[in-house]
Amino acid sequence: MMQGYVNKNCEATILVVVRNNAKLKSISAVIGTGFTSFLSLPNDIITEFGLPWSYRDRGTLGDGSEVLFDIYDAVAIWDGKFQEIEANSAETDPLIGMSMFRGYRLQVDTIEGGLVIITDLSDLVGNQSKGKCLFSERNVASSIVKPILRFRIQSSLTVV
Repeated sequence: MMQGYVNKNCEATILVVVRNNAKLKSISAVIGTGFTSFLSLPNDIITEFGLPWSYRDRGTLGDGSEVLFDIYDAVAIWDGKFQEIEANSAETDPLIGMSMFRGYRLQVDTIEGGLVIITDLSDLVGNQSKGKCLFSERNVASSIVKPILRFRIQSSLTVV
C-alpha cells in the first residue's frame, strides 16, 4: 500500500522515486486521472538524471488541443519495486498518470489534507486480476440494475 495526500488546491498527490543508475530523487506528483501515460517530468529533472530519449509522441490535452511530447525511459520505485516506465517531458508540475495505477485501487478523500491510498489489487482479489479490468460493462450493469429492479418491485407493493 502507498499513501499520499490532497494538497490545498484539492489535487491528489503522491511521492514517487525516480532512479537512473545510482541517482535517486523523490518527486511529489499530482495524480492525473485524465493522463493515460506513466509520468510527466519537467526538462530540468530529465536533464539532471540524464534520462535517455526514446521517441516523440502526440498527446491530446484536456482542452482538445494536440501537442508533441518527447518521451524518455525512466525507472520508478512503485510499491517498493523498480518499474521501467516512460516519462513525458512537460514544463508543468510532475504528473502521475493512470498507466502507473493499472492493477491498483486509488482512493482519495477529497478535502485539503485528505488521505490518498493506493492498494495493489492482487493483495485484495488474488494475482489473476493483476493488469486486467475487474469489471466488465455487463458485470457493472447487472450489479446496478438488479438492486434497482429489486427496489422497484418492492416499492410497488401496497401495504394494507
